[in-house]
Amino acid sequence: EWKIIYDKLDACVKTGAKVILSKLPIGDLATQYFADRSMFCAGRVADDDMIRVASATGASVQTSTHDIPAEAIGTCSLFEEKQVGGERFNFFTGCPESKTSTVILRGGSEQFVEEAHRSLHDALMVVKRSLENSNVVAGGGAIEMELSRYIRAHARTIEGKQQLI
Repeated sequence: EWKIIYDKLDACVKTGAKVILSKLPIGDLATQYFADRSMFCAGRVADDDMIRVASATGASVQTSTHDIPAEAIGTCSLFEEKQVGGERFNFFTGCPESKTSTVILRGGSEQFVEEAHRSLHDALMVVKRSLENSNVVAGGGAIEMELSRYIRAHARTIEGKQQLI
């Protein structure tokens, strides 16, 4: 039984990977085994996080430790584990296939975080729509500002206090 475990751990090490992510829990033995070889491992990684990391790094999720092809290993320029508030986060930066970024919202209350989330979502949707469609419909006081500009320009052509009338 121990030989099977060590064979699986050796197979992971032989791939040359420096970060091992698993949907299943990783025990203390494997964690120490990887740490002794300067490797980072994390267990119980959520499916959507696993897919997002694999997509960004160019990796592919494997179902077995046997015969892992070199193409299945992803790359990033920097991997860091950081403490943010009371939680630890794994940061993969410089990913060659990355098309996304992560924004961490923190606040004093859940209500504040939810409002910040809604505001950020609204702002991102405005940017998305402006990139998809180059046509612009004036709004939010745009007409009033344009009229004000013309009136101000005309007022500057009038001398003295008469300008104020």
